[in-house]
This record gives sequence, C-alpha cells and structure tokens, in this order.
Amino acid sequence: MKVNLQTIATACQVSCNTVSRALRNDPKISTRTRQRVRKKAEELGYEKDAEISRLMAYMAKRRRTDRVHSEICYLSTFCSVERHPTHPHYFHHLQTAALKLGYRVEPYFLGKGGYTPKTLQRTLYHRNIRGVILAPAHPQAPLDEIDWSGYAPICLGQSYPKIHFNRFHWDLQWNVVECIQQLRQAGYRRIGFIMSPWVDRLMGFPVAAGNAIFRAQEPKAEPVLMLYDLLLDKPHRKPKLIRDWILKHRPEVVVASDGYYEAIKKVGLQMPEELSYAEWNLSLWGDQIPPEFSGVHPSLTTFAEQIIQTIVGRLNENFLGLPKSPSLTLIEGYWRKGSTTWEKKTK
Repeated sequence: MKVNLQTIATACQVSCNTVSRALRNDPKISTRTRQRVRKKAEELGYEKDAEISRLMAYMAKRRRTDRVHSEICYLSTFCSVERHPTHPHYFHHLQTAALKLGYRVEPYFLGKGGYTPKTLQRTLYHRNIRGVILAPAHPQAPLDEIDWSGYAPICLGQSYPKIHFNRFHWDLQWNVVECIQQLRQAGYRRIGFIMSPWVDRLMGFPVAAGNAIFRAQEPKAEPVLMLYDLLLDKPHRKPKLIRDWILKHRPEVVVASDGYYEAIKKVGLQMPEELSYAEWNLSLWGDQIPPEFSGVHPSLTTFAEQIIQTIVGRLNENFLGLPKSPSLTLIEGYWRKGSTTWEKKTK
C-alpha cells in the first residue's frame, strides 16, 4: 500500500495539514510534533512524490510572478550598502534575481549605528523575514549572538569562519591559477603578484594557495614573484613599497587587484610595453570594470541567480537553521583580454 500524508496523519492522530507542515520543517509546528511525524513517516516508508513537488513549486512560482510577496534580508556588518565599494553591485544583481521569483531584497545593517542582534531578530520576526543573505562579514561581527534556527541563511564569501553557514563564493584560487596560465600562454615568464597578507587571509588565502597550486602543477616553470607584505595596508607606505619591488625584481607583468593599478602606473614604466598589468579578481569592480583591464571576469548575474534560487528553494521547503553539513558553492569567472597585456608577449 502506498504511504501518503493521510496514512501518516492517521497513524499520528493529527491532520494532513500538520503532517505536510511538519515534513517541511515548519517552525510553527512544535519540535516534538515535527520529530514524531518525521519518525513515523520514516517507519512507514513514506517517499515524497517528485512530480507533485515539482508541480507545487511551479504553481508557487506562477503566483509569485504576479506580485512581490516576501522579503529577503541582505545583512551587512561593515557599513551601509551604499557606502561600501562592492556591496552595491552584489545588491543590485541580487535584487534583480529575487524580483523574478517574487521576492524583494532589502538591506539591514548589524553594528554600530545599526541593529543589535536582538533588535535585528525582533525586526525580522515581526516582518516575517526568514531568508537572510550575509554580505562578507567583519571577523568580529556578533553573528554568533543570533539564533539562526528560524532562518535560511546564505553567506557570501568566507570572511566569517566562526559559524558554519552554507556559502557562495568566487573560485578565487581558480582565478589565480587561471590568470597565471593565461599569462604564460601569452608568453610572459616573470609574473609578479601584489597582495596584502591580511586581505588574502580575509578572502581564504586565494593568492597564497593559487600560487602553491601552480608550483605543484608546473614545478619546472619560473617561480611567480610575490610582494606579500603587511605594509601594503598602510596607504603612506604602499607607493614606495610597490615601486622598489618592481624596480628590484623587474616583473614583465604585475597581477593585483583592489586599487593597486594607480600605484603601479606611478613607477614610470611604459605600459604595457615595459610592464603589463592584469587582475585576478575583477569582481571587486562590480559592473564598472575598466574596459582596458585584462583579468578574470566574474558573472555577477549568474552569482546572484544561483544564490536566490538556493535561498528560495530552502524557504519553500522550510529548510531552516544552520546545516549539519555546510556546503561551499564556488562560481568560476572567465579570462578576458584587455589592452593592459599583450596578446603575445614579444622580447
């Protein structure tokens, strides 16, 4: 005999609606009832009908396209979205992707001048907001003071290691290796990276790890040069540090990101003839990437769509709380050629 919701409801002496909501982990059903229903469903051998689930999701999507019916929290812990150099680009694409599924993304700020963990939870509860997108977080942000059991959180990046969220991130190590490989194919041999160790750590060590991966893959290749110095975080020291390093080591191409280009130009070498330039993470520019830059280009649209689809799917199934086995989804970019590098390096 096929086991359906009514079979489970009769065995548990509850309504079909209660069984349906318990199997979807609805927090409005008591934990005890949810556990009892789920245990009985497992004992009876209940299997969800994939076709019915697909049909219900389709009908829900059709209803959502008519109007915005719910809100998703975009939680920032550094500063307001508008004042941050990269958040506006992510936020815009997330808003666009969410509207297609009938959701609205709104910014919330946790920290000085914004919400405390308690006031944030109270606000989200009264506004019936359960989906939370965590923008790259400050390491000292009080995210561990929030009870995440009633939310479906997705974290952007890997900057907050204290809590094991499901995360989406650019495949930054792949970016670094791809950047090196593309430059070597173009004929460059003396490739130099400029990176702050503090920023590298904040991003999950993509530059240090990417260079290690390249050395393991190409043990006979000329080593990649590195300016990897904490003094790069000091604006008054950065220009001289970069100039001295370039003049001493004479890289053919410098690979960097995050505002180093202007300091590199001030060295006075003719670009790209005497010194070429590329960026391993053009996502920091959002939609305003300088057209002349070579480097690894992100797809913010793809990034945003996959995040929204994941969080809406979790909300539809009432998969709330922190995962037992967190996932990390890495999105690759693609190499694009600009005028800051040669098509084929010539001696």
